[in-house]
Amino acid sequence: ALGAVAAVAAVVALAVGLWATQVSGDLDEARLALERERAAAAILADTSARSVSLSEGSGRLVVDGEGQAVLVLDDLDPAPAGKTYQMWIVRNAEPVSAGLFEGRDGVDIAGLEGTVSSGDAVAVTVEKDGGVGAPTSPLVVVSAPI
Repeated sequence: ALGAVAAVAAVVALAVGLWATQVSGDLDEARLALERERAAAAILADTSARSVSLSEGSGRLVVDGEGQAVLVLDDLDPAPAGKTYQMWIVRNAEPVSAGLFEGRDGVDIAGLEGTVSSGDAVAVTVEKDGGVGAPTSPLVVVSAPI
């Protein structure tokens, strides 16, 4: 009987450990998402930030004085199942990944990873979940050059 109790206790301890690991990972993801939202809100609230029009798509690109940027997109549907939106900073005709977002109905706000410079443009494509190293699909959003 003592062996059975010890075995049950070991299984319970293992289950609690796995659960705690999952909760810790979820908390880290939530903290990262909150930090991204705060950074985007700071750029949007910056009175010196510039608004750049889109040559394709509906919305605008907002860029602060340090080159941090946020896309504010209107009426971009959620990405299809198994797909995600991938942002690109296009510098000298070379696209560099600037992050992923899922899209949503209504207004969507997505902060770019990296900074933009004068002459750069920002583009968005629909790619497989997890993103890709270079665009593989047509551009659905393109900013005017910054």
